[in-house]
Amino acid sequence: MATWTYFHSLDPFIIQFTEDFGLRWYSMAYIMGFAMGYFLIKSLIKINRTPLSKNEILDLIIWGAFGVILGGRMGFALFYAPNILIEFDTRFPYWEFLKVYHGGLASHGGIIGLVVAMILFAKKRGFSAYHCLDLVAFGSGVGIIFGRMANFINGELLGRITEGKTLWAVQFPQEMLLWIADKKTEHLKDLSSIVHKVKINLNADMWNNWIYQFESYGSYKAQIYSVVHSLIKACENGNKEVIAALKEIISFRHPSQIYQAFLEGFIPLMVVFILWRKKSFKPGVIAGVWAVCYGFMRILGEQFRMPDAELGFEALGLTRGQWLSIFMLIGLSIYFILVWKTSKKDTV
Repeated sequence: MATWTYFHSLDPFIIQFTEDFGLRWYSMAYIMGFAMGYFLIKSLIKINRTPLSKNEILDLIIWGAFGVILGGRMGFALFYAPNILIEFDTRFPYWEFLKVYHGGLASHGGIIGLVVAMILFAKKRGFSAYHCLDLVAFGSGVGIIFGRMANFINGELLGRITEGKTLWAVQFPQEMLLWIADKKTEHLKDLSSIVHKVKINLNADMWNNWIYQFESYGSYKAQIYSVVHSLIKACENGNKEVIAALKEIISFRHPSQIYQAFLEGFIPLMVVFILWRKKSFKPGVIAGVWAVCYGFMRILGEQFRMPDAELGFEALGLTRGQWLSIFMLIGLSIYFILVWKTSKKDTV
């Protein structure tokens, strides 16, 4: 058992106007990430590490933002959830692919989108594409930090159960969504004593009948989802009775989002920060070093994170994110060969 624990009850909204619409921490994280990235890259002008002006750096950030968001969303669809490409409903913006506020930006897809955006930007403005990649590699670390912290606030990308091996742990009520995905009906039955707190007309007998129908025939899944979402929302609203009851049945997990903010964001950022100030490198080297650091740190960080519910563990007990990072590291060998063949040294 962990000696320090925290029950997650953070609200994903900064300001909420309707059930689905408002200013979310997830959106703010990306805004702050791009803004801080701009100021970091702009600081390179003072030490003569880039020929780009302030305005050109701002344009680079805008191009990069579109690349990250479009690439990240497309990567999420292709690597994790192809169903969002064909799901539509009656609520604006109607197409699930456009509902970025539901979460779902794949880091590896974002990296691919960023690379494409920088190649296009460099070609249009007459700069070295490798140098532009170096710049965004320097600025991307802070964006990853903010993004992972937003994942924590949202209670998504849950960590693995600690099994008493850590001195700290977090109880995420969002774990109940995994119970539905994995059909862990024995855990869902434990909710029978508190469901009436969020659904007045729902008692323990009715709830257990829903669970039986779900377990046997797969029916009532939508109704169960609705109740679980209401319980999560009650926690976000500070309902002490619901929180106290859930504390008795929710698992203790690693705060893997915070681990990954440090491993994938802070460490690669510090590495490229030091490199920029040490000496000049061929264009593209810094971006490559950042990608290598990110790949290894992603593989390590995913050891504390649950795989996506619809995917589970894959070959050799690794997650989809770990395999994508392995393929990325393999692909980087080709990238470094291309960088090494460039004869011009970065002297700015």
